[in-house]
Amino acid sequence: MRWRIVLLVTAAIAISYLDRQTLPVAIRAIANDIPLTNQQFSYLQSAFLLAYAFLYAGGGKLTDVLGTRKGFMVIMIFWSLACASHALATSFTRDWYEPYINPASTSEQTLRAVRWATVWFSLLMIVVASTTAYLVIVYPKVRIIPIVLSIYGYTYGSVLGIFLAGMLTKSRGNDFGNIIAMIIGFIIVAILSGLPNNIARIFGGKVYIQPTWLPVMEFPWWICFGTIVTFFIAVLFRTGREHHPPGVASGQ
Repeated sequence: MRWRIVLLVTAAIAISYLDRQTLPVAIRAIANDIPLTNQQFSYLQSAFLLAYAFLYAGGGKLTDVLGTRKGFMVIMIFWSLACASHALATSFTRDWYEPYINPASTSEQTLRAVRWATVWFSLLMIVVASTTAYLVIVYPKVRIIPIVLSIYGYTYGSVLGIFLAGMLTKSRGNDFGNIIAMIIGFIIVAILSGLPNNIARIFGGKVYIQPTWLPVMEFPWWICFGTIVTFFIAVLFRTGREHHPPGVASGQ
């Protein structure tokens, strides 16, 4: 067990060092949206390294105060949350802000949207983490790992259903239909798994009486059933011409 922990820590440190090399590689793609001169890139690189050095010293002090095990755990959690918030902000900007919220956005407006999205997603994750910690403290029988696995069970079915609709069909599915399918897939899995009553039971209540003819679905089936429901609802919607390549849309 001790050597496994050593290997995991070594891998985590190696990944963090590799992360520091991504900026020189990604700068070409960044320059397509935000033009940068060599001097501006040097400023950006210097600012990154200065911030890294400052947090490196802070992490060392934190480790001295909390101890190696707790300090390293806090640092890795913070780093994971930072990566997650950046990924969510980028996805929100690319998938929602630029296509729908502000299609005529400039590079400066897009950059501002990414910054604000990072802040809001960070706050959202803090709220979610605080709520989860509160539930674990107030209700000791509640465990974090089952909560995380349950979230995967409710959401991954919808994601896989849309993925299969795109992979297995060429003329079925569109943006509106995909959203409807994902929502319905989530609701059906939530009802079949007894999610409303499970949440109400934490606070000592009950939403509805489970019918005798409707058994409660166990966790291993959630993703499978959610995928099936989402897929078959998504294929009910025909793909619009705007989603086809020019040759397919014109029948060539």
